[in-house]
Amino acid sequence: MNDLLDSLLKSPASVKLLIAPPGAGKSTMVPIKLIQSGLRFVMVEPRRAAAQGLYEYLNHPHLGCHVRYFCSDTLEKKGELITPGILIQYLYHGFPIPVDLIVLDEVHERSRDLDFAMALCRQKNLPMILLSATVNPDDFCLYSPDVFEYTSTSYPVQTEYESEMSVPSEKNLADRVYKILKNRKFHSALVFVPGKAEMSQVMQALSFIKPVYGIHGGMPLSQQSRALYSLEERILVSTNVCESSLTPSGIDLVVDSGLCRLMMLSRGREILSLAPITEESARQRQGRTGRVGPGICVRMWGKKIRLEEKLLPEILRTSLGEIIFRSQEMGLDPKRLPWLSPPLKTQWDNEESGFNTVDANDSLKFLPVPVALISGLKELVKQGHPGLDCILFFLALMEGCKNWESKVFIEPDVTIPRPDWIFYQMDREERLRILGSEGFQKVDRAYLDLRFRLKCQDRTQKVMERDEAILFIAHSNPRYLFYPKKRQGLFGNDFNQEVELSEIYWKPNVAAVLILEMVAIKDGTSRTRLSGSQIFTIPQQLAVKLPATRIVNGEAQIQDKGLFLKRQYLFGNRVLDEKVEHLRGKELVNVLANQPGLLDRIWPWFNELQYYFRLNEPEFNIETILEESGVEDFSDLLLLNPQDVFGSGLIHELKSLKSLYPRELSEPGGSYQMRYDLKNNLVTFESNRSNKVPSALLQARFSRYRRHFVFKGKIQEI
Repeated sequence: MNDLLDSLLKSPASVKLLIAPPGAGKSTMVPIKLIQSGLRFVMVEPRRAAAQGLYEYLNHPHLGCHVRYFCSDTLEKKGELITPGILIQYLYHGFPIPVDLIVLDEVHERSRDLDFAMALCRQKNLPMILLSATVNPDDFCLYSPDVFEYTSTSYPVQTEYESEMSVPSEKNLADRVYKILKNRKFHSALVFVPGKAEMSQVMQALSFIKPVYGIHGGMPLSQQSRALYSLEERILVSTNVCESSLTPSGIDLVVDSGLCRLMMLSRGREILSLAPITEESARQRQGRTGRVGPGICVRMWGKKIRLEEKLLPEILRTSLGEIIFRSQEMGLDPKRLPWLSPPLKTQWDNEESGFNTVDANDSLKFLPVPVALISGLKELVKQGHPGLDCILFFLALMEGCKNWESKVFIEPDVTIPRPDWIFYQMDREERLRILGSEGFQKVDRAYLDLRFRLKCQDRTQKVMERDEAILFIAHSNPRYLFYPKKRQGLFGNDFNQEVELSEIYWKPNVAAVLILEMVAIKDGTSRTRLSGSQIFTIPQQLAVKLPATRIVNGEAQIQDKGLFLKRQYLFGNRVLDEKVEHLRGKELVNVLANQPGLLDRIWPWFNELQYYFRLNEPEFNIETILEESGVEDFSDLLLLNPQDVFGSGLIHELKSLKSLYPRELSEPGGSYQMRYDLKNNLVTFESNRSNKVPSALLQARFSRYRRHFVFKGKIQEI
């Protein structure tokens, strides 16, 4: 690789394309080589997580990093790791250091910002080095690059498929991943899922196989590094951020769902759409293993299914609004930029018709919102929508006030909003007190400026109906909800709190009250009682919309080859909803462990075998046994036999155990239930009918043990 990089740097071409397989060292070796060569550069990574992770990994004194929310304080830096968005800002406002060339990593991803940045660099005739593992050089023929290809030998990777013909699907994804991993031997596995929602489901399903870590673009750097570079056995569940941007260590098994989420344009709006990956992405994901030893890649689709070879560039399937406005700010015509994949004429026409109310000189382009929202805000002005004023105030708050979340939310971490912000009833003096003089002036100035630019008329007074706002707060934090208790004036919640309220709240039509501020009052005794302020009553007709604060489970029932549990969802003593839920996974195992009678009905052999199993395993835990047996659904229980649950050794010795340790013994005048504690060398005879002590002949069977006789709970040593 070093020789190839030397040749690449000597090439006189303004655009150079380096193609090397995953794991060859493109991202790590190129910046170090450039620093050693005395060249100053910026290196563009497709995501913040990738730029920060590479900065942390290389830890070079002359290499800096600048991404959103983070800028290193590296002195005498010769290179900087950035994202496409930062590069666009540099191209507009100027670079912080003199730059000899620009390096763009993972160019095969072809994001909208990356294509825009490459077009701007080409327009300014800036030298570029393009890096990729899977790109087709023909895709970059318009830039006439010098192409350098590096081939490296890696360990063999065995590819397996879930079936012959199935297409990639999110249906039962967590269960399918669990079945793939539960009986495999591996050191560390990497599971690709389409998004964070699927990630949490898969992590929960795999949690008792090995330690599980999730990886996504918004993770803190410390958590990301611990998951990626740990030496322990583990399972990583990742979005496509690990496909090319991040490289975890020690992976010998890859499980590929074959799915990702793509930004698409639908009816004029950008949406994240679930879609199958391409062959290009599948090769990238497979390349995460086979680096330190032989690997396996399990693809969760059919062997005969053919994926698309490569993805349509993002610029051809998303909005061009941001590009239009940024280009106009720079004094450029976006249609004349040297695009790798020029957008269609219909795309430009649609965008221009959508933004014809905002031109390059319109002050609205400086609104602190994405440009795609400007037309929407103007439409709200035309309608006189009651929510507009609140939107503008929050935009002004975000623009003019640092740490604005702590001003708006009672509990910022869980975004519990203050009621006066929701009702929009806070007066000027109260805002001045909360925001401070400087913050208040900035926010007020920004707010009035927004209203002026949008040509707003009269200010609306209320942005959310009272009942709607109360229910919003109630669902955000059910602890604020209190219902009437039997004693008049006393209200309680389902979190062991009680308050005493005045008689104005003791009305039959009051189903509950929402108390936003608790007050502790000492009443002259050692007891402190609670009262409340900022109280809102909830009438009976709204009660059905309240959140359930308590769940009562009934007895589990076996029906239709499944285990079902009836649940009541309660607020206080009021039943808001009743559901019969099909139990699966961890919940199924918990119910079976707590209701052993169910297992007696499912497995006729269970009661007797678990009795004898306890002789040598007094700390018998059926929950652990079920988990280790891989029980996920009721059908799994029917497939298990006694050997699976208790082992073949117990079955083999069962006859002799029955003879040595019978469960019942009887003689004339008495019958006894037997209990054995072999660990403490103790045998117990228990009788509920007679206080007759077992005869010497009966006791002689257990002469080697200490013996107890129990009658109606009273223990007697014999």
